[in-house]
Amino acid sequence: SYRWFLSRGRPLADSAAGAARYIGTAVDINARKAFEARLARAVTDREKALARMKKALADNELLAREADHRISNNLAFIVHLLGLQRVRASTSEARDALRVATGRVLTIARLHELLYRGAHGRHVEIAEYLSGLCEALSAAAAEPGSTTVRVRAVRQRVPVENAVLLGLAVAELVTNAMKHGRRSGDSLTVDVEFDRSDLAGFTLSVADDGPGVADQEPSTSSRGLGLRLVESLASQLGGELVVRAHGSGPRFALELPRRRVLRVSKR
Repeated sequence: SYRWFLSRGRPLADSAAGAARYIGTAVDINARKAFEARLARAVTDREKALARMKKALADNELLAREADHRISNNLAFIVHLLGLQRVRASTSEARDALRVATGRVLTIARLHELLYRGAHGRHVEIAEYLSGLCEALSAAAAEPGSTTVRVRAVRQRVPVENAVLLGLAVAELVTNAMKHGRRSGDSLTVDVEFDRSDLAGFTLSVADDGPGVADQEPSTSSRGLGLRLVESLASQLGGELVVRAHGSGPRFALELPRRRVLRVSKR
């Protein structure tokens, strides 16, 4: 074994004999050297751990990108299959049901696309999301080009889980407008708006310029499954569905509290 010492000294001389003796100190620094050795090992271990973490993160990012790519392809494939099945359906009821299913899958697909392209963590820009969703819904219409969906939305980042609820509501209402708001052979324009209603809330509304239906403001008991679903979505966001006359057809509006729409759900 050995010990560390720090020695310092200098010669003492007289004018006649030159160097006569040395004077100095010897300090035991064994504890300090042991601490330095432990510190060096700790730094090395930390650097190795960081290198392992970086490699693990890189591997996880690669797996996540691969999973996202597969999910995106699978959702697109499902939408394509639903479209093919809708074309081959023999009844209007079956075609309508498949169109609704397509809208619901597109809601998730467009949201996943935003997240896949690097949206801000657990939030998405609602204007971008609704625009992409409505563009896809318009393209998936029974007669491509027959329906134009216009979107006007304030720029607002919304938590992902709430964006899903808003997207599902829009998909249901736009699909409902395509089904009931257009006569065969006519074109249809659907207006989707997401705006601040006042300091405490947002309004998400869907209206169209079609002839509408006889019952402009359907009662709760007479509303179909789609509208009951929209009511449920509004309730999950702390709001309510309000139906009012709008020209020749109804205007469906979700009145939503701002705090609830922007709140991230606790898990």
